[in-house]
Amino acid sequence: WIPFLYPPGYAATVATLGGVVGLGFSVGRAVAAGGTLLAAACLAGIVGRHGRGEWAWRWGVGACVAVVFLGTYRASGAFMDLGRPDGLALGLLALALLLGLERGRRFVVASGLVLALAFTVKQHSALWGLPLLLAVVRREGWREGAVFAAASAVPALAFVAAMQGLTAGNFWRYVVEVPASHPLVWYRAFPGVPWEVG
Repeated sequence: WIPFLYPPGYAATVATLGGVVGLGFSVGRAVAAGGTLLAAACLAGIVGRHGRGEWAWRWGVGACVAVVFLGTYRASGAFMDLGRPDGLALGLLALALLLGLERGRRFVVASGLVLALAFTVKQHSALWGLPLLLAVVRREGWREGAVFAAASAVPALAFVAAMQGLTAGNFWRYVVEVPASHPLVWYRAFPGVPWEVG
């Protein structure tokens, strides 16, 4: 089930792989599970590279963080391998974060491009742009922050413009206006959301 209220990045990935190995539900699950495993590996990498302590300690803790993340499978609603965009979007977001924590322009650009790619899978990914931008500015300065902003926003806006053109203006309606009109969106503003927990 690939809902129409998400951008087509996940569907396009599944369709492309399905064209090679045959389209089926297992391809959708493999893409989602692959994204989840990518997220776990990136979490381990973030802690391993940027944590405190000796090398072996950092990477050991990083591996534990990845295992704990994967251990939330059941508690998180078992979404990590569903044939939906969530797993792939999570993996791309974690990769953008891992790259964004590294020093150097090529990592700043790569982080922005991966964030834009995550946006093509799930539009909520754009929300990560501001904290990543602030982190880059704090560490690298405003010039590199501008590079990150351009690397993430320009491809994302070009994607939106292309999708608007291809869908006769309906893309924005489906990914922003339709979800925003759903009453559950406002319930999410409060902790504990019993309607969703149930």
